[in-house]
Amino acid sequence: MASKPNPKLPEPSSSSRFKPVITRLFDLLPAIGFLFLTVNVVTAAYHARHDPGTLVFVLWSYVNLLLLFWCLKKFENLRTDCPPPAEKRERLKVAIWVLSTALNLTFAWRVAGIMPLALAVVIWAMSGFLAVAGFYGLFIYKDGNGDLDEPEFQELSPDEKV
Repeated sequence: MASKPNPKLPEPSSSSRFKPVITRLFDLLPAIGFLFLTVNVVTAAYHARHDPGTLVFVLWSYVNLLLLFWCLKKFENLRTDCPPPAEKRERLKVAIWVLSTALNLTFAWRVAGIMPLALAVVIWAMSGFLAVAGFYGLFIYKDGNGDLDEPEFQELSPDEKV
């Protein structure tokens, strides 16, 4: 004897049954990405164990990237808290700029070392421009409201609402 469906409960659609599974899978993506990165770093460090310059480059890039993502996550979480102290936000911005610039210059140093002189100059120029542009974007540039994080919303006049 088959049971009758309860008319009070809505019938779950096939897509709503899979939504929690998909959400859990997407929540695991950062952990899977860091696991993949860690395995690659360990493999690269093992292969570079007899080349100190390459070993330092691999380990420095890994630690720098982890610190950068940690600082970015802390900065992102500051926006959801109650009014965060401006000093903490500024310190995190400085740390983010220093770490991203250091990572950029590290890769430029490594790539420029294997390029002809003309291309090495271009790589260093692009890295320098990116460092200056990042500094400008994080510390100097303000939009018309004076702060990027707190936009001003103005009430529209009745004519503008139509």
